[in-house]
Formats: sequence, C-alpha cells, structure tokens
Amino acid sequence: MSSSPSDPATSAMEALQFLSSEHSKHAPFFQSLSNYVEQKHWHQLTVAVLDKLRDSNETALDPEIMLKLLENVLSKLQPQLNVVSYAIIVATVASKLPSVSDSRSVLENCLETVLGEDNHDDENQNYSAAKLYLQSKLVSTTLQQQETQQVSQNTTSTSNDNTAATLASMKMTLQQNAKQLEMMFSSSSSLVHVAHYEASMNYYKLVGPPERFVAECLSYLQYYSDSNDGSSNVSKTSTSDKNKTKNVALAVDLIVAALVGEGVYDLQRILQTSIVQALVENESYTWLVQLLQTCADGNVVHFNALSQTHANDIQQHPALVHGASVVYEKLTLMALVHYIFDKPSNERILSFDEIAARLHVELDQVEWVCMRALSVHLIEGSLDQVSQTLQVTWVLPRVLDQEQTKQLARRFGDWAEKVVSMKEYMQTTVDAAF
Repeated sequence: MSSSPSDPATSAMEALQFLSSEHSKHAPFFQSLSNYVEQKHWHQLTVAVLDKLRDSNETALDPEIMLKLLENVLSKLQPQLNVVSYAIIVATVASKLPSVSDSRSVLENCLETVLGEDNHDDENQNYSAAKLYLQSKLVSTTLQQQETQQVSQNTTSTSNDNTAATLASMKMTLQQNAKQLEMMFSSSSSLVHVAHYEASMNYYKLVGPPERFVAECLSYLQYYSDSNDGSSNVSKTSTSDKNKTKNVALAVDLIVAALVGEGVYDLQRILQTSIVQALVENESYTWLVQLLQTCADGNVVHFNALSQTHANDIQQHPALVHGASVVYEKLTLMALVHYIFDKPSNERILSFDEIAARLHVELDQVEWVCMRALSVHLIEGSLDQVSQTLQVTWVLPRVLDQEQTKQLARRFGDWAEKVVSMKEYMQTTVDAAF
C-alpha cells in the first residue's frame, strides 16, 4: 500500500515495518508501536517509546535507530501526540547521540519545524511548555559543548568572541524563560522547571558567580524530586542508578559553591538536600560534608582541625584554595550567629572579650566581625564602642538542625512555665487586693 502525505499513520506504520525487518532484534517493540498507531493509542505509544529510549540493558536501541524512529515515524505522527511528550522524546534522542553538534541539530530542528510558530489552539499552554523545555535542553547541550572547548584550550580571539556572544544569547534565553515559568501552570510544569533550572545552574557553574549557581541548584533540586518525565517507574529507577555519578559531582559542586559564594549563609539548607546527605556515604567526600557542617555550626576549632587533616584534598579544589578568605570569614560570622543563638533572649548584650574567646579571633578584630554581621543582615542591633559590647535585637532566621530544634523547643517550654508562673502570681495579687 502506498502512503500519502494526508495519511501520516499509514506512512508511520510502513516505516515501522521497515525498521522491524531491518532490525529483527527489536521487531516485537516496533510491532507493538505499529499496533498503537493502528488503534490510535497515542499516549501508550509515547510511554512505550520513552521507556525504550531510556532502556540501558542489552535490548536498548542504538542511537542511529533512535534517530530513524524519530525522523521516519514520530515526526509524522507529531500532530497526534502530546507536544510536551514529543519534546521529551526529541530531547532524549538528542542526548543519546555521540556528537554534541548532532544533538544540537536535532533540538534546533524541532524548535524550528514544530514549535517555530505560535499555536492558537486549546493546547497553546502545552506548546509553550514544550518550547521552553527544548530551549532549556538546547542551552544545556550548548554549555556542554562550550565546556569541552574550554578543556581543550584551543581558543583564538575569534572563538573567544563567538563564545562570549553564545553565552550572552543563552543568558537572555534563560532570563526570558524564567519570566514565562512564573505564569506556567500546565501539568508538565514541574518537568519544564527541572529542565530550566538544570540549564541555568549549568550556565552559572561555567560563568559564575557561585552564589547564583547555589540558588539555581537548590531550585533544580526542589523540582527534580517532583518531576514526572512520562516514563514508567522501572525506567526511572534505571535512570536514577545511572545518575549516581552525576549526583555526586553536583553535590560536590554545590558544597564548594556554598562555601565560597558571597551571601550564602543558610548552610543547613544545603546540608539537608538529598544529594549532600547521600554524599556522606561516599568515603572520598565525607570530609567535604564535614567541612560544610562545621562551617554551618560555626565550630572554628573543628574546622581548623579538618582543614589541616584534609589539606591535600582541599588542594584538589581550586575554588576552595582561592576562596579561602571568603570561607573563613563565613565561618567566623556563623560562629557569632551560633553564639548569639545559644544565649537566652534576655542575655543578648555581649562583651567583645567573650566574643573574641568564642570566635577565636583577636580582640581588635571583634568590632569588624560585628560590623560585618550587621552589614550583611545576619543580625540586627548596635555596637557600643565605649563599653565594648554588642547588643543584638534580631538574628536572621535559618534552617535548624535537629539539635537546634530541640534547644528551641526547650526554650519554648521554659517560656511557657514563666507565663504560667506570672499568671498565677497575677491572680494571687489581684485576689489579695480585692
């Protein structure tokens, strides 16, 4: 039977029959797709394709077969498929190709041919989500190419100019897409958020600053756990296993960026992320998690001991070496915050002498430390240079660990007892007066 442009289903089934005969190993899979096409079960078709594309065992499709399936079958059926699911399939195929240039070509072609024009039907929100998703994947792929070029160090003035222009274009795309995300409420919004924040954090990892990488990474992790890529649970488990190495690298980058990033003081939040907690079990990086923990706790003595013990490990991370002064300043500020937190609310007038002893700094440095804490809004209060004291009226709220939460609960208990005692005293006094 001959196919015609007006009959994409027939054309797709013929292409599937050809693929089945050409690749007999995967014939059952192609036959199942043909049945879905014949029965017009488009959702089952996309789920089956996604599961197969993410298959990591001996029955996995070769990248060349994936590309044929996309170009000769799925592209013909695209109008019948959910456009977000189709975008996921395109991005998955692109990620499997051995050449980054080929991956970019596949993504750019889909953006131009399928999502290049505005759609005014009822699924317009889905088209916007699919376009944003593919743009984010294209940014991530381009960043991968840029990072490879940097590693090769084979650069000229022309290539440097092209790189700068490319990075500027990607930054504009990310900024525009961030605004669209705020107005997106489609069923696939979590997945689109994951793709966007992954691209954004990769951009700031390459370009900086580290504090912006931390912010984008935390947003990525927030949506990553809730995302649904349309594949089955078995496929997602396999993908999770493959991503263990990637998660270790991301956790290391997150910790280092949190330590050296300007204005990143809520370190307990970093410690409570799933990837950092998983890193504790990795013996190669346990010391790094401990370094972050001691900095978050403001434990100067333990931090110095860890730094000496793992001096060689620290040398393997240039960002920690170059940002040593930033890290130590952060450690000192966190030590001050914890000291204030440990004091009862009615004992928040601290002498410079006791601050110097707790922070392990010289007495003449205490004033600078206090002024720095006030300037970055970790605390609010006033300095008395005559009496050499710091009066604190407010401490920046932050994520508390289990021990700090228990300590806070004990304080609430003590406060409740005082309230009850005052109530009983007032009742006794009033009764005696009347």
